[in-house]
Amino acid sequence: MRLIDDNIGPRMLKLSDIKSVNLTTPDGRSAFLNKSVDAFVASDPALLQLQKESNIRTLRDGKGIDTPGGYYLASREFVKNNLELLKAILEEYYNVGQRTNNNRHEAAQILAPKLKIDIPTMELLLTRRNFDMKPITKEVISAQQQVADLLYQLKIIPKQVNVSLGILTPEQYAAITPDAVRNKLH
Repeated sequence: MRLIDDNIGPRMLKLSDIKSVNLTTPDGRSAFLNKSVDAFVASDPALLQLQKESNIRTLRDGKGIDTPGGYYLASREFVKNNLELLKAILEEYYNVGQRTNNNRHEAAQILAPKLKIDIPTMELLLTRRNFDMKPITKEVISAQQQVADLLYQLKIIPKQVNVSLGILTPEQYAAITPDAVRNKLH
């Protein structure tokens, strides 16, 4: 985001240029609508609802950010003792994701009542993301390390994180990665 300063012209905003306020999504939404904060970070479905109800401007979205959006977490001991179970679970997640990607209307009909969202809104939400699965690769780990380093430099987290300490061995990843996901690498 650029800041226009009459004395020095346009420049990129730094974290020190803003006062960050940590609010829940509903409180952040309310503060934004009441103009007690100038900007608000939101994700769907809150973002879509806000876009439908108000004339807002999106400053940045997730387009072009090419890291996996979510991770499935388990203790190292659980992984070590349950490789086949984890692979079966991840294969099912993958299959559900592919079915969602291929039939968003059907998925919206299933999810909308559970999330108390109307079907057209749910369908739009589902079109705004891809329910694919990516393998954990060296590139993914490197990207996560860059994020961790940035958060540390910005003093958002109190100590430096070594992402590689939290990863599995390549053999463990191979054992739990769904075949369809692994085949994407080849």
